[in-house]
Amino acid sequence: MTSNGGEEEPTELGTSRDNELASGDSITTSRRYRIRVDGDGLTLDIHVGSALAGSILQLAMGGGSATPAASPQGGIAREIAPSTVAPPQPPAGRPELTLGEYLAESEAKTNVDKITAVGEYLAEHSNQPNFTLDDVRAQLLAIREDVPKNLHRDMASAAKARYIAEDTSSKGSYYVTGTGRTAIAGQFPRQPRKRARPKKTSGG
Repeated sequence: MTSNGGEEEPTELGTSRDNELASGDSITTSRRYRIRVDGDGLTLDIHVGSALAGSILQLAMGGGSATPAASPQGGIAREIAPSTVAPPQPPAGRPELTLGEYLAESEAKTNVDKITAVGEYLAEHSNQPNFTLDDVRAQLLAIREDVPKNLHRDMASAAKARYIAEDTSSKGSYYVTGTGRTAIAGQFPRQPRKRARPKKTSGG
């Protein structure tokens, strides 16, 4: 634009070529649209091409758009992917998972289940690969869980189920077997009980 004095006056938004490049359209585009935005701390008044204008209109109407929008500086604003929020970490010195939570997640219901889960919890979260009967009792008491009345019998039952095995190099020390870990991962699947067959009565 030229004033009466013959001196060229700069436009408010730069030359038409600058605006065309800022809008993302080629300089040969004939149809132009004016975009004006007024708000807190922001005033935007630019001319854009039809393609970008359509994308901005679609976005303003709530439809969203895959086409990047023009930034107030005249460039193209890139779409920013949402960041992945990491779960909060426990304070230093505390386990990520308590024994009570571990029992609940593994759905340990029976005494044999709980013994196996306690042994694996100690291995995973306390770096204690082996455990004893006293360890099981102490761990259950610490979380106010009922301690089996006959813990010796239930330890033997867990060993019979092949969930745990005694360490031959340390009497009274046990570890969780692969079968036991599989049972924990599967949340201790229940075996259907076999129905007792009715006794045959001899005819009189």
